[in-house]
Amino acid sequence: MFREEKNLYIIDEFLQFNCVAAFTKKSLGNMADYISNENSKINRENSLLELGLEDKKIVFAMQKHTNNIIYIDQNDDISKFVNIDNVDGFVTKRKDVAIFTFYADCLPIFILDKENGAFGSAHSGWVGTTKLIIYKLIDEMINKFSSKKENLLIGLGIGIDSQDYEVGLEFYENFQKLFPKYYEKCFEKNNGKIYFNNTYLNELLALDYGILKTNIIVDNRGVKKANTFSHRLDKENVGRSAAIISMKE
Repeated sequence: MFREEKNLYIIDEFLQFNCVAAFTKKSLGNMADYISNENSKINRENSLLELGLEDKKIVFAMQKHTNNIIYIDQNDDISKFVNIDNVDGFVTKRKDVAIFTFYADCLPIFILDKENGAFGSAHSGWVGTTKLIIYKLIDEMINKFSSKKENLLIGLGIGIDSQDYEVGLEFYENFQKLFPKYYEKCFEKNNGKIYFNNTYLNELLALDYGILKTNIIVDNRGVKKANTFSHRLDKENVGRSAAIISMKE
């Protein structure tokens, strides 16, 4: 469950394994330097302070809707993972690191190995979904940490609600070709309009890839109800909310 706190949401199921997985509200301010770096550094620090993670080293990327996932080794120099370009996710076992990824409608994907403590996150807008970034994230956990799928916990949210995600016919037909098994379940047609459910498609992809249904935590409240940043709904002066994941020490 994504439990609401004052300025953010925390996934309770991750906390059971000493992992803090959280998503920030607008009230904590813009988190991404590539939007505006006027207060973003302070906002990131304040979010960690609220989570009791103020001693962590922050890593984040200049996200480009890729499916590139970066592995952070125990001996890596953390400074090279600050605002790294062309990356949309990270995995690591380092307890001194807090991973930030940024959102204004796109879907955060959190991941944790309940047995060995490896963790990570990825940014999946519709482009990342077509590039199967959720598979790439799972594969990185398996390849780098020998994770077993039955031990992987996945959190999905908070992304834009399907009721606010109107798409065109070309978009729909493209997904029909890419995901013939699932497209009917992830689109709704109403009064001549088409709406896309990116969260549900990623849930189906996770299940298809062998993640246990009981290990997938989904939040469907949407960005409007959650009061997080939204490119579609805010239109102007849109900041970025952050998905944050780290281990308690």
